[in-house]
Amino acid sequence: MIEFEENESLQMRAFNILGFCPCGRPSDALEYIRGGLQFIYENFNERDPAWSYERYKQNLLSTFGSEGAAMFFFYWADKEGLTDHGGQVPGWLEISGEQLLDILNQIEKGEIDNGNDTQTSND
Repeated sequence: MIEFEENESLQMRAFNILGFCPCGRPSDALEYIRGGLQFIYENFNERDPAWSYERYKQNLLSTFGSEGAAMFFFYWADKEGLTDHGGQVPGWLEISGEQLLDILNQIEKGEIDNGNDTQTSND
């Protein structure tokens, strides 16, 4: 289980889990990660009884853009301890991956944070 500071925003929790700084366009990065984790969750944690390889492949390409980008994400998520796997990647979300997905879904829905990028200045 991941521990958080009491008054820490959801976006800062996500940055701290991932080791990101809030510079640039972090909401784009967080949305990409949310989409990837959601893809894994829907296809491997809670597989729909109507699951088909054709739909899996279509969703993979619409989520990641290419098979290569998907494989990079799967290896990265495994390295970060967000997923685990048996004989192939992707595997399934670990508790930390499910916690991060929950935080990112809350950010996406605007439940606590407004979803705006945190801007910093080097002035």
